[in-house]
Amino acid sequence: NYDHDGDEPPYIGEKPKLLPLKLQYENYGEYQRCLEPLLMLECWAQIVKSKEEALEVRQYKIVGRSFVDDWLDLDGTSDVKQEWRLSPETDIVLLRHATERRCIMAKVTIYKRTADTVQIGLRCSMKAFPTDPGLSIGSVWRLSLVFR
Repeated sequence: NYDHDGDEPPYIGEKPKLLPLKLQYENYGEYQRCLEPLLMLECWAQIVKSKEEALEVRQYKIVGRSFVDDWLDLDGTSDVKQEWRLSPETDIVLLRHATERRCIMAKVTIYKRTADTVQIGLRCSMKAFPTDPGLSIGSVWRLSLVFR
């Protein structure tokens, strides 16, 4: 939830415990329990910092979508200017509905410039939403880079 206020990210369910780092872990589960809460705190700190800056906004029109487990993959086109680039390796964007307050963050999965448009693929987690936030084919959203 990008609109959440606070120094800590919003959690679904119980807030995870912060555990001390180790030099060696028994298994992947222990490693994940230790590092995942720290990673979420770091990412949230970057999101909070991005809220202090003016975000560049571009139009994003959804032209395709598909579900994979708890993920929603979007295909869309944008009016991205020549100097504005997105990286599928690292970039997180914010989609805000063009006329309503609804928003969702997504990871860039595809960025392809063609002669007349830019194609952008996005992946959103649907775990945080009890219902679809309205990411329907043909809908237009405002796209902003949150952090890279």
